[in-house]
Amino acid sequence: MERFVWKKKVEQQTEQGLSQRQLAKLEKKKRKQLQLELQKAKERREEREEEKLRWEEEMRRVQRDREALTYQDWEQKEAEFHLEQAKRRAEIRIAEGRPRPIDILYKNLTPSAEGDFDIQEPYMIFQDLQLDELKELRQDIRMYLELDSNKDFWEAMLIVCDDEMARYQQQRQQQQSHHHHHHQQPQQPRRETDAGVHSSIDADVVRIFHGKTFAELQRLQQNIIAKLNSGGAVDVEYWESLLKRLVVYMAQARLREIHEDLLRQRLALLRQRQQEQRAEIDHSIEHYQRKIQELHEPALATKQLEGTADEHRSEEH
Repeated sequence: MERFVWKKKVEQQTEQGLSQRQLAKLEKKKRKQLQLELQKAKERREEREEEKLRWEEEMRRVQRDREALTYQDWEQKEAEFHLEQAKRRAEIRIAEGRPRPIDILYKNLTPSAEGDFDIQEPYMIFQDLQLDELKELRQDIRMYLELDSNKDFWEAMLIVCDDEMARYQQQRQQQQSHHHHHHQQPQQPRRETDAGVHSSIDADVVRIFHGKTFAELQRLQQNIIAKLNSGGAVDVEYWESLLKRLVVYMAQARLREIHEDLLRQRLALLRQRQQEQRAEIDHSIEHYQRKIQELHEPALATKQLEGTADEHRSEEH
């Protein structure tokens, strides 16, 4: 198929003195310019499409961030709601005189001059609890650990609770084993032995860890880890057993420090309340004294008037 040629236009340009060769060159230049314009238009269209895609992706990202923030805010509000409900239930049980162990722990974490305060260390609450009670308390501790802000306290309580459960189960296994050979004996309270540790090092555990502060136990932990990593001739099983027990002693030491701080806060609140009550009593005493004086003053004035009248009558006679 032959290329189309606008003959009328060619004739006009020929008349203007343009040769066929010049005309061909001019036509080629125009076609090239047109191709360049079309290419530029195509590039601008592609840029606009890319810009639109980028804008849409940015809008989707903004929407995702907004939804994530909304979800996080909803999660936070839901957690606060569940924590508030748990605290309300605890307050009700305490007011009705039927507190659960978790209620006592929660109450002690909110120092107030009102109500009772358990002055015993928090981990003493595990004493004499049965296994099902320990399991229930563990669930409550985990709930507060997830929802409450006192993470150090609840983490330490969880460590001690797990140790108490292991101690209980170990003692029950020993009793069951003993029952195969002897008559069943009444269940004895859990002894201060160490779950998962051979009885031969119980004395060492107490001697080394007992009575030390959290900071001192931390240094001991670092020393034991360094000894195990030294590669020297060490009794690995012995030191790993001590290290396992050390975690529990550190948790108890941390709980003692927290409890001491709570006791100091409680004492400060009680002293403040004592001062306020003393000031209130002093004010009441002043009020009563002033009222007595006001009641006494008219009688005194009456006596003075009667005395003056008597004097006048004596002078007249």
